[in-house]
Amino acid sequence: QVVVTSKAIPAITLAANDDNICLGGSVQLTATAPTATTVLWWDNTNTYGPHLRPAVVPNAGDSTFIYWAEALNSLGCTARDSVNVHVNALPEVPLTVVGGTNSICINNNVTIQGPVEAGYQYQWTIDGAVAGTNSPTLSFKVTKDVAVQLRVTSSQGCLNTSALLSIEVIDLPGIAIQQNNTSM
Repeated sequence: QVVVTSKAIPAITLAANDDNICLGGSVQLTATAPTATTVLWWDNTNTYGPHLRPAVVPNAGDSTFIYWAEALNSLGCTARDSVNVHVNALPEVPLTVVGGTNSICINNNVTIQGPVEAGYQYQWTIDGAVAGTNSPTLSFKVTKDVAVQLRVTSSQGCLNTSALLSIEVIDLPGIAIQQNNTSM
């Protein structure tokens, strides 16, 4: 007579507090394994454990990372669960001056071009003060040296800010007019 004894497989559920994040963001992973004595963790390259993995920070944008957890019970049985986390890249925010130079004659207009992408939201600042509209371009009259910056939010909600762009004023040459006092 053959006796077959079945062993209980531990239940495990792995969850992430967010499965769609921006590069540089973190995600909290939680494993629920009520009958397990040990939980081991894996990401795409490393094994962690036996402890609850508090938070992970994926290191590449436009990528999907898979995290696994394995529950082990006192009978030596194991079960696994996994969760996918998609990491969105940050928007690139290059700035260019239309016309090619950032040295502008006083009281002339300058136009600065940011990235043009569907779904982007734009917030311009001049010397730290909000300026312009929700547009990939900013035009303004130059009356002094200023620093311009653009903050872009992508359609995935990822935010990035440009480097400061200095706009320098070129003063017009002074012309002195003097009356000639010539007697006749």
